[in-house]
Amino acid sequence: MSYTRKAVYGAGLIFLMSILAAAVAYGIRIFLARKLGPAEYGLFSSVFAVVIIFLFVRDLGFPQAIVKYVAEFAAQQKYSHLTSLLGSALIFEMIGSLLLAIPFFLLSDWLALAYFKDSRAAEMLQLFILYLFGSVLFTIPKDTLLGFKKITLFSLGDLLKNILVLGSMIWLFSLGYGIFSPVWAYVLVCPLLFIWYSAWLWRTFPFLKYKAAEFSIVAKQLFTFAVPVFATAAGGKVIGYIDTLILTYFRSSVEVGIYNAVLPTALLFIYIGTAVSAVVFPLSAELSAQKNFTKLKEGVRLLHSYLLLAATPLIGLALVFAPFFMRILFGEEYISGSGAFQILILGVLLYLTATVNHTLLSALGKPWLVTMTILSSAAINVILNFLFIPRLGIWGAAIATSVSYLFALVWSTILITRELSLPAPWQRWGKVLAAGAIYSGVIYFIAQNISLNSGLEMFISAGTALIIYGLIIYKWKLIDGTELKYYWKILRKKQTL
Repeated sequence: MSYTRKAVYGAGLIFLMSILAAAVAYGIRIFLARKLGPAEYGLFSSVFAVVIIFLFVRDLGFPQAIVKYVAEFAAQQKYSHLTSLLGSALIFEMIGSLLLAIPFFLLSDWLALAYFKDSRAAEMLQLFILYLFGSVLFTIPKDTLLGFKKITLFSLGDLLKNILVLGSMIWLFSLGYGIFSPVWAYVLVCPLLFIWYSAWLWRTFPFLKYKAAEFSIVAKQLFTFAVPVFATAAGGKVIGYIDTLILTYFRSSVEVGIYNAVLPTALLFIYIGTAVSAVVFPLSAELSAQKNFTKLKEGVRLLHSYLLLAATPLIGLALVFAPFFMRILFGEEYISGSGAFQILILGVLLYLTATVNHTLLSALGKPWLVTMTILSSAAINVILNFLFIPRLGIWGAAIATSVSYLFALVWSTILITRELSLPAPWQRWGKVLAAGAIYSGVIYFIAQNISLNSGLEMFISAGTALIIYGLIIYKWKLIDGTELKYYWKILRKKQTL
């Protein structure tokens, strides 16, 4: 198997398992939202968001650094250095966990009343301290296995964790633990995953057989690499969780609960961009290394031409039928979040192409440009959240996130087109969005003027609108039939561009 095929296979496997893990995680949210109701679900979501964002700070980019240096030391057969790497990673992360655990424990009662506005949050925070330490014990072995190219074992990680968490939640709810059921579920999953991953790691690399060498040098390498990687990922985490943190302070737990049903639902569509990125990155990196910029430019042009065009019908359908999806998935209590969902999903439509732009910039060897784009987007998100949430609640949070996604798209497009000397696709994208608006308008008009069950209404209105959408994009020359046939033949023959 060639390098490219290996890269695509590995990325595809990780993506597939990520999709399955995300589906189970989404199932957990649906289960909790229905089981707890908006107020208690909002309380748990707030506490969990605080823990996750600080847990991310603790990790400080070490997962990526572990993968890099395990692969490097294994290739060089520096097994003693590998032992030093694992030992230093464990020390760094345990110290980080301790630095988080102390304020969590000492300030839990004060935070529960002053910030979360519910005394139960204190016990939840204290229980999550166990998760802070326990998570270290299974994440380090899991990341190490990826460094050894055990892609299947690594890719199973989140899926296995989420299945165990969901099963534990169901069991704990049946025992009457109520809102503490999900907290205990996350705590109990740690020893189970530690046993699983440690056994596989020992079979792959019996680290206790090798004495640590150059411990301080290896530790410095690990830390030096981890910090800039952390800076890039930090922006994404801020955008993902800051809404919940600010909503918790300014608004009620009911609004927090509704928003934490709405936001993950909208973010599901980002996996379209993730899927494309998983395949694009290894291929783009190889073309960049070969300095084959002609093929790379053609690939970018195709992505900019057709990704937004292909995603618009699906996003438009979800936009029009937002109340229906909220009711079916979460129940009547969550329909009030439909407006925020519609705002978010428009932002997600724009962010799909931004994620691919980020991947392309990284493949070109310009990851610092991605870092600056994401951190700038995160800063915009934070500022707008503080401006909008006090007055507009979840609508304000949705607007802030969508505006930050718009910035990421515009700036990343400017960067990638400048790097490759390509014309910016603004005019084309404007036509695509106009076609999408007409498509959504047709769906809405038909759905409002026929009286059938929701599923049949959706089928008839979307089917009719899709035909009109196809005619519009053909008339406006947004698709090139000859070009599509050419690339379809290439795909069938498994040739390269």
